[in-house]
Amino acid sequence: MKQIYDFEQKTPPVLNEKMLRAKKKKILKKRVSVIIMSVLAIGIIIYYPAKQILGKNYIDILSEWGKILSSETTKEIINDEKYNDTKYKLSTKGIISNNIVSGDEVIEAGSDILITGQEMERVKSFYVLKGQSEKEAEKTALKYIEEYNAMYVEAVNNGFNVTEKEVDEYILALKTTMKQAANASDVEKIIAQFESEEEYWEFEKMVYQKQLPVQKYVATLEDVELEKIQEAAVKKQKFKKVNSEKDIDEKFEFRS
Repeated sequence: MKQIYDFEQKTPPVLNEKMLRAKKKKILKKRVSVIIMSVLAIGIIIYYPAKQILGKNYIDILSEWGKILSSETTKEIINDEKYNDTKYKLSTKGIISNNIVSGDEVIEAGSDILITGQEMERVKSFYVLKGQSEKEAEKTALKYIEEYNAMYVEAVNNGFNVTEKEVDEYILALKTTMKQAANASDVEKIIAQFESEEEYWEFEKMVYQKQLPVQKYVATLEDVELEKIQEAAVKKQKFKKVNSEKDIDEKFEFRS
């Protein structure tokens, strides 16, 4: 069979195919890196050796990161006088609409989702551990957390909601993955900071109620498309700072 050449590019089609495969591989690598960084920032580290992401001090960082995550499971909420006893759904969409928070836990309100100070502090702490200043980390964390929460809403709106059963099954699969992973010791350094391994996986279950829909949705997108969708999703949510309960729409109110 004759080889047909593209004379404008003076390149055989077989090389074009190689270039295309290389380009796809590069896109995939970039996407994986983005997902890994997102996963790290919200509290998961399973898919990639931590040393390649966090640098030579990764052992200390992982241990400290584990302490930060574990503290969330025991942290008490101090009631602010500006807030009453009204409870709010974290979102009007999907599985996390079952998660209830107090008004004093909310720092930003979007059209369909609320952002808590605890979530913001978690992400900010991660970037501080990575070497950013407090101010820089806060700016990075806010941008990330707005995009992440907005993408959760987009994921659910596009049919990527999950059930409690799906989350439980995914967590079960993660446990198996961790035991078989080359970087299992990285995860163990984090787990060691929790009172028990069970407590760690309960924390991850909470995280994946939001992460899994986003993860499933992002897997269907190309990088350029993803960036545009993220920007549009944040604009759509119209996030605003919450200074009192007047800033939280009544549609978020939880009525038992």
